[in-house]
Amino acid sequence: MKLIELINEVTFTLYQGMMRVVHTEDTTASKVADFVRAMPGVTRVTAIDSNEETNTVILKVKVLTAKPAKGVFEKLQKDTFRLVPSIKKVEISHKSIQPVSR
Repeated sequence: MKLIELINEVTFTLYQGMMRVVHTEDTTASKVADFVRAMPGVTRVTAIDSNEETNTVILKVKVLTAKPAKGVFEKLQKDTFRLVPSIKKVEISHKSIQPVSR
């Protein structure tokens, strides 16, 4: 099988979901959005709400993947928490995960 045939067999889907991120006091909501935007597979991050008193930001995240959405968002949750020291807690709303058109 040729490489082009293999590439054509893979279908990518764009998903969006909501994340709640709790961060340290010295980090802003826009920095948190930038950190999440830098994660693999993430195509767009929009800050929906932020509360500087509780250091919490709600993000709408779009991910492009060929894998099942739930697993991708769980990996995003783990990687964001593990790789960014200024992030204390990451929660994913599994009910909000849905495919979107490009």
